[in-house]
Amino acid sequence: MLPFHKVYFDSNLAIKEGWPKVSAQFKRTLRLAKILQTTVILLDVVERELEAHWVRQYDELQGAVANLHKLHGQVGLTTTPGLDAAEVKAAYRKSIDQMVSEHGLVRMQCELRPTMEFFEMAISESKPFQKKGRNFQDAVICLAAIDELAKDPTHIGVFLTKDSNFDQKMLDALCGPRKVRLLLFPDLNQLSETFISELDERFKKTWDEDQKEAAKVVGENLSLISAYLAKNLEIPATLGFGGDILSVEQIEDITVSSVRTPFPLEREDGKPFILTAELEVSLRAIVRGPSIPWFLSQPPTVRVGSAVLNPYLPPLKQTTNEPTEQIIKRTVQVEIRATEKDGQYSNLEPVSVSLK
Repeated sequence: MLPFHKVYFDSNLAIKEGWPKVSAQFKRTLRLAKILQTTVILLDVVERELEAHWVRQYDELQGAVANLHKLHGQVGLTTTPGLDAAEVKAAYRKSIDQMVSEHGLVRMQCELRPTMEFFEMAISESKPFQKKGRNFQDAVICLAAIDELAKDPTHIGVFLTKDSNFDQKMLDALCGPRKVRLLLFPDLNQLSETFISELDERFKKTWDEDQKEAAKVVGENLSLISAYLAKNLEIPATLGFGGDILSVEQIEDITVSSVRTPFPLEREDGKPFILTAELEVSLRAIVRGPSIPWFLSQPPTVRVGSAVLNPYLPPLKQTTNEPTEQIIKRTVQVEIRATEKDGQYSNLEPVSVSLK
């Protein structure tokens, strides 16, 4: 049996996973929880903070668009009116409702603790508060999860967060007065692996075979993936003490390290889904050794087939080292849309790439 009954996640983790259009890995974890009948709770304080964060981003971009429209007007171009704010917020909330329904999230209203309790914790810098009372939102979310869990003291919960402010010792201290247990999980991988280990061996064997078949198909479609990477992969244009990348000439080789697929029982034959491939990519690049300490500048990025002139170095210093051709290797994660029917994969389409 799983060592817990409920899962809570904080807003930090959700934002890093792309909320409200979350990553394939986050969706996969939610599906596993649903299969294993583990309750994943969306606390109202988390939902409100996530909405506020998204609205702030939207407002910032609206400001940028307004400035663009002003420039258009200066040269006689007509401006396009933006969407109504209420309409945008309604669209956001509709997308959240759809995700809650699809993945079986349980919305939970929180009864927040008295202001004085938070004040005392803040001035005494009790974790998760830090100096000068920072991390108020983290404290509210954490204590809300503990108090919700305390409604059924027989239950054990998971607190899913990527925030380094939390540790298990701190959670144990906060849970003690409520006589509950909240386990700290620092990333989605740990939670997914816990779910996977709980699955019946027969299903795990089926899944292993499925992922081997997916890896084989990905390996057979490396030309497609290489073309996608050539257009979309960006890497830092510095090698640290090794110098700077002046240009990336081409992708020399790609090796498939692993492929993760959604659990077979979650999928429907012929319906598209996302698989995640981890790849080792060898790039043929033109490199020049450092002419100033590498840590004095924040480098730009470079794409395959393009050249970079480091704007932070004076032209004369750019020529002090002779460029050389090198093979550099990077580990990347590619999300690929695919369909599967009767064990056969088809219609592979890369949709995103990021450095590991």
